[in-house]
Amino acid sequence: MRPPKGRAPIYPKDRHFYSLNTNATFLKFANIKYDCPTLTIFLFGISGIFELITCILSKNNPIRQSYENSLGSNTRARRGRSRWHTNGATAAPITYDFTGTASGNQTLGPSQTYTALGGPTLTAISGSYAQSGNGVPVSGDTFTAGGQLVGNDRGTDVMGVGVCFGNGCNHGHIDDNPEIDASGREAVRLDISSLLSGFSSLIINADSATDGEVLGIFAGNAAGTMLGAKLGDATSAGGNVTITPTSNYLFFVADNTITSGADVLLHSLTVTPSAVAEPASLALLATALFGVGLLRRRGRPVLAR
Repeated sequence: MRPPKGRAPIYPKDRHFYSLNTNATFLKFANIKYDCPTLTIFLFGISGIFELITCILSKNNPIRQSYENSLGSNTRARRGRSRWHTNGATAAPITYDFTGTASGNQTLGPSQTYTALGGPTLTAISGSYAQSGNGVPVSGDTFTAGGQLVGNDRGTDVMGVGVCFGNGCNHGHIDDNPEIDASGREAVRLDISSLLSGFSSLIINADSATDGEVLGIFAGNAAGTMLGAKLGDATSAGGNVTITPTSNYLFFVADNTITSGADVLLHSLTVTPSAVAEPASLALLATALFGVGLLRRRGRPVLAR
C-alpha cells in the first residue's frame, strides 16, 4: 500500500511489527499483525475499531496475557477482596444455613452471625412485633428486639432458627417453643445490607411450616424497627420461595392467617452473586479506546495492510 501523496508512511519498514508507544507501557501493542492476522483498521472504519478492541480483549491474545501478568501481587490482592463479585458464567449460588450447630436445640443469645463460603457475614436478632391490624402480621407493625435466638436441629423439617422468650429459654434449657411462634408474635430480623450490591435472586426455605402454617417474609423500614411490605410466604411443602428485597432488612414471622397456633423455622437463604465485568477486561477496553482516540486526533489510520 502506498502512502498518500506528499506523506511519509506511518508504518515501519518491517511491516511485521507495529508499535503504538506514547511513553506509557500500557499503550504499547507489539506484533499486532501476527496476533490478529485478519485485522485491517482504518481511522474511519468503525467496524475495524471494534475488531481491534475485540482482538485486544481476547483471552488468547499474548498482549492481554502479558498485561495480566504485569498486574502484580497488589492487583491480585485487590481481586481477592472483591471475591463476592464473579463472572456471571461461573457464578455459583451461596447458601446460608440457619440449622443449629448441635443436635436438638440450643439458645444462641439475642443476636447471631451467620457465614457462608464466598459470601459476607449476616446478622440476625430476635424480637417480637406489635400488631396494628386484625391479628395477623402486616406492614406497619413495630418490631422490638428481645428474647433469644434458638438453633434447631431436631431432624427432618425441624431445622433452622427460631425464637424463645422469658424463663423458658434460661440456662440453655428451652421450655418455651423454640420456633418462631405466632401466639407470641415472635420475629427474626435479618440484616441483608451486605448482600444488596453484589447479589441477586434471594431464595428462602422454611421448615416446620405444615398444616396451614406459613413463614411470612417481610421487608423492613430503613431503621429496621418496623415491618414493611410483605415479600412472600414459605411453607415446608412449597419448597423454595424467591423474593426481591426492597430494604436492608428482612423480617420472618409465623403468619397466622390460617392457624393461630403456627410455629415455623427459617431454614436457609440462598443467594447468587451478580455478574460483573472482569477488571482486566475493563482496563484493556479503556486502553483500546484511549489509543483509538489518540490516533484519531492525529488524523492517521491505525494500521494498514
